[in-house]
Amino acid sequence: MKLCHMIILSVLAIFMAGCNDILNNNSVLVVDLAVVAKDTGRNESINNKIAQAEKNLNEQLKKIAVDLNAQVEAEKKKLTSKSKKKEKTRVAQFTQQAQQTMRNKKAEAQKKINQLKANLLNEFRNDVKAAVQSIAKVARGKVVMATADVLWSDTTVDITDKVIAKMRETK
Repeated sequence: MKLCHMIILSVLAIFMAGCNDILNNNSVLVVDLAVVAKDTGRNESINNKIAQAEKNLNEQLKKIAVDLNAQVEAEKKKLTSKSKKKEKTRVAQFTQQAQQTMRNKKAEAQKKINQLKANLLNEFRNDVKAAVQSIAKVARGKVVMATADVLWSDTTVDITDKVIAKMRETK
């Protein structure tokens, strides 16, 4: 019986020591990506790049729309009051094709914008990751999470300010 108690107490002591080590070691760290983006100026930079790309694509879309409308109008001018039904149907089909072309071009433009956003965000995350890795090594962190995924954390595990400083340092 005494041996059984000794084994149980030993297991509990080992378990408690392990838990205490986990609790005292900040193995999980957090970083607020929104604050990092704002304080390093990256959100403004990203938004400016997206706005410029949208402006350029909208200008291209306007040119395409003007060209397609000119083509449609040219086809309509070919029609006369004596034009046959077959000719009128052809012009209507041409108009529908022009409209579909415009929808396709808009979809392509939106896809390009979405790809640019994804690329810029990945670039930002990679830059943050590089800063986080060196900070986590020094802090002996095992996992770093974005605060957006964390319901609560103690401020002692927040490395946001250190990440901002590191990113500014490597700029």
